[in-house]
Amino acid sequence: MKKLLGLLVLVFMLTSCEETALEEYEQRTSQVLVKNTQELIEPEEIGIQVFEILKNITTSSKKEFYGNYISIESLHEMCKNKGLLTDNRAREVFSEMTSKEWEEHLEKDYINIKRTGGTNGIKWKDIEYLDYVYRLDKKLGITEVYGEMFFQFKNENYSIISRSLFYQNKYQINRIYPPKKH
Repeated sequence: MKKLLGLLVLVFMLTSCEETALEEYEQRTSQVLVKNTQELIEPEEIGIQVFEILKNITTSSKKEFYGNYISIESLHEMCKNKGLLTDNRAREVFSEMTSKEWEEHLEKDYINIKRTGGTNGIKWKDIEYLDYVYRLDKKLGITEVYGEMFFQFKNENYSIISRSLFYQNKYQINRIYPPKKH
């Protein structure tokens, strides 16, 4: 009887912890989803945004996917400020990039994410958010966030790396790499 009671208490505690974690995730997600995807002011929000992009990738058009990234116009504008983007090579690459080249860059991310997900049998709508870690870098002069979002699908752990630039008082994604299985 004591073992049964102890087991019931343990199950209750685990269920309670799981519900609390789910509530915290839903609260963080809803806070980010209320904002426009281009209005992320805390680096922690990028992980939730990347998660939502992935979760909806099979039902989103390429154009909707591309809308989550910094625009080519913003990149060109950023390059005009030598005090903001101090790395000459980055400024040269971004300022000379055409809209067509930028779209090819975005399409490469889109295709690679979908292809790698397909290879691993990932059903994006069924992934579960685990964590997001990041580091800030100022090598280019502008604040760049290198982040890794961890998620799970069918008890398999994966991560996906993203890069975002802090420009116009918000973080804007400029890269999402294909998922890696752990």
